[in-house]
Amino acid sequence: MHHFYHRLKSNNMAKKWALIIFWMAFLTTCILMFIPGEPPKQTDFKHWDKIQHAIALMILVKLAWSAYPRKKYAAVVILVLFGAAVEVLQATLTTTRTGTTGDWVADMVGIMIGMGICTLMLQKNRQLKPIRR
Repeated sequence: MHHFYHRLKSNNMAKKWALIIFWMAFLTTCILMFIPGEPPKQTDFKHWDKIQHAIALMILVKLAWSAYPRKKYAAVVILVLFGAAVEVLQATLTTTRTGTTGDWVADMVGIMIGMGICTLMLQKNRQLKPIRR
């Protein structure tokens, strides 16, 4: 019985940390997407901004699925809407940011990649769990 209680307690602690980390990452992403700054400098690699969007949303999907394992697809819908809202707000409320559909598409690509990685990790985890008898 002690083992069961310890495992339950550690699962609750892991759940709390997953929630804290997700919301810290979400707030950090919000700040980074709205913080005033100079327009990106032109480099040889023109799409670095799109890669940053994709990486941010890919990480947010992973963290959301860890924080809300029973609401995975609701989290995905919310993140898709979040990406769209960010672009609209950047286009209308800021003078140093530009909202583009290309950034939103990059967000969705990051979400899809994140979902794929999470799905593979979940399948791998199921295969690794020992069969109880």
